[in-house]
Amino acid sequence: MRSLKLIFFIFIIALSWTGCRKRGIEISGETGVDRRTNLTWQLNISDKRMNYFEALNYCRNLDYAGHNDWRLPTISELRTLIKNCRYTRVGGSCKVTDKCLKRDNCWSEDCRKCPGENTGKYSLFEDTAWFWSSSQRMDTINIAWVVKFFRGSIGNRHVTLKGRVRCVR
Repeated sequence: MRSLKLIFFIFIIALSWTGCRKRGIEISGETGVDRRTNLTWQLNISDKRMNYFEALNYCRNLDYAGHNDWRLPTISELRTLIKNCRYTRVGGSCKVTDKCLKRDNCWSEDCRKCPGENTGKYSLFEDTAWFWSSSQRMDTINIAWVVKFFRGSIGNRHVTLKGRVRCVR
């Protein structure tokens, strides 16, 4: 009976430890820490959709989980949250990164290659919407890069459109 209790205890400890990890993100209270990038992500995001400038201000002014140094992630940072799409995850054939922000030079059909599946399949946080990055296109005004997690793709949106926001620090 004692050994059965010990096995059960070890099982509960192992289960709780694995529950603290979410596909490469270590969950700690209200944040998720990506040990590969040392980025800390906001877990509980706002239900409100925001335009680009509202998103920038929201993150800049966010006082969350004991921190007030949040910001809107760059396109390269936001891409670290993509999974299950070899074209758009970090190192994939889509060339849109912090160092390549012009549509003609960086964006290709590979940036939208994965099929639409509104299941959370392409997001480490199981997101199913498109999210703002702080990265604006360098070849035009009023357009910023986004990640569309419902299909694992990289695109861009006019800054007046309303999208989702996940802040980073």
